[in-house]
Amino acid sequence: MLQPQFQNTRLNYVGVIDRKADEVRRWVSEHFDGTERYSILRAPNSIDLRIAISSPRAKDLFLKLHADVFHTFTPPTPMLQENGEWIAWLGFSEPLIPTNYVSIH
Repeated sequence: MLQPQFQNTRLNYVGVIDRKADEVRRWVSEHFDGTERYSILRAPNSIDLRIAISSPRAKDLFLKLHADVFHTFTPPTPMLQENGEWIAWLGFSEPLIPTNYVSIH
């Protein structure tokens, strides 16, 4: 069973990532030139996003996306895939579950 604090923290992270995914979609509609493509991959209830961008200026777009939408997150390290897309992961690490338990005998 998940400890309540861990579960609450994780649920908060899920909500933040839900909002960030919506912000990415809005941001793309304002900054892409019509020839560029993107995709967002996210497992249900995950606390991170995989964003793929297909564009000659993908690395610059990732920097601007980070500055505009994810400025409080660690900057991504976009990686070029064989299919020509640049991908980056943005999100949270899983919250730690404390392992210190007290047992009384």
